[in-house]
Amino acid sequence: MEGGKIGGKVTANEVPITAWGTLSKFRKYAVYVPRDDSLLCNLTPRMIITAAARLRLPRTITRKQRKERARVVIKKLGLQSCQDRRVIKFSGKPGVTPSESRRVSIGQELLTNPSIMFVDELTSGNVPNYVCGEYSSLFINTFFSYPKG
Repeated sequence: MEGGKIGGKVTANEVPITAWGTLSKFRKYAVYVPRDDSLLCNLTPRMIITAAARLRLPRTITRKQRKERARVVIKKLGLQSCQDRRVIKFSGKPGVTPSESRRVSIGQELLTNPSIMFVDELTSGNVPNYVCGEYSSLFINTFFSYPKG
């Protein structure tokens, strides 16, 4: 666009992001899931999500509550059947599928029950149309299943 201007504003719930204060304050409410999953491949989905719960949830949440939150996320994301399988193929045992791996990455972010989630997904047309709807309903059902904090 030669000589043109690009403009606009970034809002959340129709409130300009600047009203939230600094960008670091906004980051408390928003999470980002990158396109490329960066999971520790010798761990299981349960280990990964439980470790994320220990590291990312506030200290006011008890160990028992953290384990329960991890269990709920695993269940909501449909990871029960692979929760004890390593992320990669190991000693002849199958690893998790790419879809399951993606859900583990998303699950790490869902633990904190964010207000806003940015999920970097391919838009090349290789992904079936139902995937967006599948993730949308998954997020809605998961977000409202446990309180913030």
